[in-house]
Amino acid sequence: MPTDRIVKKMIALLDDSHATVREKAALSLGALFDSRAVEPLVRHLKDPDIFVRRQAAESLGIIGDRRAVEPLIGALSDPEESVGRIAAASLAKIGAPAVTPLIAALADRDQPMRWACAEALGQLGDQRAVGPLLTALDDPQSHELRRGAASALGMLHADTAVESLIERRDDPDKLVRVTAARALGQIGDPRAVDWLIEDLAEPEATLRLQAARALGSLGDKRAVDPLLGLVGDADPYVRAAAAEALHMLAAS
Repeated sequence: MPTDRIVKKMIALLDDSHATVREKAALSLGALFDSRAVEPLVRHLKDPDIFVRRQAAESLGIIGDRRAVEPLIGALSDPEESVGRIAAASLAKIGAPAVTPLIAALADRDQPMRWACAEALGQLGDQRAVGPLLTALDDPQSHELRRGAASALGMLHADTAVESLIERRDDPDKLVRVTAARALGQIGDPRAVDWLIEDLAEPEATLRLQAARALGSLGDKRAVDPLLGLVGDADPYVRAAAAEALHMLAAS
């Protein structure tokens, strides 16, 4: 197959006047795994069309060239959230070269999407991120950053974060509390059991649901009776989560 000619033609099509053509060209360049496409794709991270930006970010992750790291970190701040999420996933695919720049961006208070940096670090799975993420978890200004940090610490299974995540039970933002409960379940430390049992009585249904799921993941039999008390919950999704958690506990 004349791959060389195809690559050159797809790069040229990135400048087509029609957005759909640019998007398909970016898709093809990702599938071709050719490093010559990196700089042209980087340029289209700022394309006026959202779908082109998304595909450029995704293809850069597939190609996996470290030259894309800084531009993808910049794309985390895209006004369209889905572009930032794809950029975060692409940084995770690039791997180790992205860790240090992401940690630096996480600490940059001028970075409007620091939460996306946190999530990308969680996806990367590098334990060097735990300390910076713990700092971010206590950020007093941004509930989005605290939420992203909690999510990342769960993905990293950071047992050193258990106490800090338990403290987030009093966070003023509901979704931070929910994310912290999920992270505690992912980490699997028995220190979280008593606190999660208390969360089963929270007035917020989403928190009761997440606490039930986390307790199922933890596999601690102390949760059986409290979860049995939840099968009559007014919220059907909470009842379903309690039933699933009890099944997991019975099987463990």
